[in-house]
Amino acid sequence: MKSLYLLSFSYPSYSYSFELGATALMYAARDGHTHVVYTLLEYNADPDMIDANGWTALQYGQSFPEIVKSLQSASRQKAGIWVMYINIFSLEEKYI
Repeated sequence: MKSLYLLSFSYPSYSYSFELGATALMYAARDGHTHVVYTLLEYNADPDMIDANGWTALQYGQSFPEIVKSLQSASRQKAGIWVMYINIFSLEEKYI
């Protein structure tokens, strides 16, 4: 399985894309490999990457409710980090 192949490297990119821009997270979500999805997200795989067809891992995993919940949560956490960073940056800018 391609996603497990990625985990075998010392310093892998967990958002590396294969042919057509698909990632290991997309393959794991598509095939219903919940434990692999959890592991990839734990190592900061990007749940919002888009492949050549315009699909994300969420769309590939839509048949698996547990995977959908995990991907949505990871995506919200990622968005929350960006909002927090922007807010901190904005505050620093105002007081310079």
